[in-house]
Amino acid sequence: MTSLSGKGLVTLTDLPYMIQLQILAYLDLPELLNKVAPLNKYFYHLAHNSRFWQKLDFTNSQCHLSLSYLRQLLGFAPLASTLILSRQACDKAELSDDVADIVGEVLHRCPRLIYLQLAYLRPSKEALAGLCIGHRHMQSSQPVGGHLLHLDLSGSDQLTPELVETLARSFPRLQSLCLAHCRRACDSTTGHLGRLLTQLSYINLDENTTPPEALNLLLMSRTDTFERVVLDASGCESRHLAPALASCLRLRMLCCDFAEDVSDELLDSGISQLGCLESLTLRKAYRISDEAFNRLGQFGHFPSLTHLDLTECRCLTDEGLHHLVSNFGHRLEILVLNWCWKITDNTVDLLFDTCRLMSSLSLVGLHQLTGKQLPLVPERMPDLRFLDLRNCNAIQDPLCHQLVAQRPCLCIVDFFGFIVDGSCDAGGVPEPESAAGFAFTERWTRPLRLLR
Repeated sequence: MTSLSGKGLVTLTDLPYMIQLQILAYLDLPELLNKVAPLNKYFYHLAHNSRFWQKLDFTNSQCHLSLSYLRQLLGFAPLASTLILSRQACDKAELSDDVADIVGEVLHRCPRLIYLQLAYLRPSKEALAGLCIGHRHMQSSQPVGGHLLHLDLSGSDQLTPELVETLARSFPRLQSLCLAHCRRACDSTTGHLGRLLTQLSYINLDENTTPPEALNLLLMSRTDTFERVVLDASGCESRHLAPALASCLRLRMLCCDFAEDVSDELLDSGISQLGCLESLTLRKAYRISDEAFNRLGQFGHFPSLTHLDLTECRCLTDEGLHHLVSNFGHRLEILVLNWCWKITDNTVDLLFDTCRLMSSLSLVGLHQLTGKQLPLVPERMPDLRFLDLRNCNAIQDPLCHQLVAQRPCLCIVDFFGFIVDGSCDAGGVPEPESAAGFAFTERWTRPLRLLR
C-alpha cells in the first residue's frame, strides 16, 4: 500500500488503530483469523481476547459456514453469551450439511451461553443428546445448572419427547423455549414441562401437535410465570382451553394458531380476562361468531393492546370489527385482517379515522375493498409504513403508486405481490420480491385466485 505522499510503502500496522479496524471489517472472519491476525498485532490481541467475543450472530453472514470453521470460531469465544446460528437467520450464508453436528458441542465450547438459537438446523438425535451431555460436563464447576436461559430449537425433526424432558432437566433455569415446527417433540408428557421449568415465561409450540390435555396442564402449571405463549390450538376445546388461558393473568402476548375448533367461549371466558395483553393473534378461528367479537370489543379491557391479528376469522363482519376498533383501535400499531372476507370499505373508513398510530396494516384477500379511502392515508395515518393489499382485486395498481408518491416512506404490496415503495417511480413497475423479505405479521398466505 503506497502512502498518500508517494514516499515509500505503508503497512497495515502503520495506519491509525481505528482505520485498521475499519479495513478489517470488510474481510471475512476466515481471512481475519487465518491470515490477518497473525500479522497484525492489534487484531491478534483482539482475536485472542475472549472478552470481545460476547455475541456470535451469523444473521448477516455471507461466507461459507462449515463445521471446522464454526469450531474455530467457538474456540475464540469461551465467554460468549449469545449464539445465533439458525438456518433462517443465515439466509445469505452457505451452510455445510455437517453444520448441525455443532449442536452437540456448543455448550462444551461456550459454557457461559445465555441465548442459543439453532432453529431449522435439523440436528441428529445424537447431536441433540450431546447438548445435554455437554452441559453435564460443566456441572462440576457450575453446580447451579449453567447459564442458559433462552433456547430455540425450531424445526428440529429429530427432537423427541424424551429429549425434550432431558433438556428441561438439564437446563432448569430456562425462561424461553421455542419448539415450533418440532412435529415429533410433544406428547402427553409435555404438560410436565411447567413442573421442570419453574421460571419459564415464553413457550412456542406452533405447528406442534401437542395433546390438548397436556397443553392445558402446561398452562395451568405456570400461571405465575407465563408472559408469552404461542400454541397450536388444533383439536383444543374452548371449555378446557379458556379457563387455562384465563388463569395466566400475566400474559402479554398470546398467539393461537389453527383455532378451527374453538368457539365463542374462548373469547368470552378466556381471552377477555387477559387485561395485560399487548399482542393478540387468533388465526383460522372459523367458529368464533361475530357476536363474540362484539362482546370482546364492548366489554374487553386491554389498555396495552397494540398488535391484533385476526387472520381467517371468517365470521368477523363490519359490526364486530367496529366494536373492536372503537374500544382499543386508537392504541393499535399493527392490525392484520387477512382473508376476513366480510370486511368492507365501511369499517376501513373507521380504521383511518381511529387508528392514527398504525404502522402496519395487512388486508390480504379482502375482495370487497375498493380503496376509495386510500388517498386519506397520509393525513389520517401519519405513522403508517407498511400496507399489504395482495389479492384485493378491486383496488387498482395506479392508486398504490399514487399513494407511495405522496408518502415515499410507505411500502405497499399490490395485488400481484409486487413491492411498491419510494425506490421506484410512481408510474413504473416495481421489481417482484419475495414476501419473506418483509416483516409480515402472518407466517404464510393461503393462495387465492380472484378475477380482476
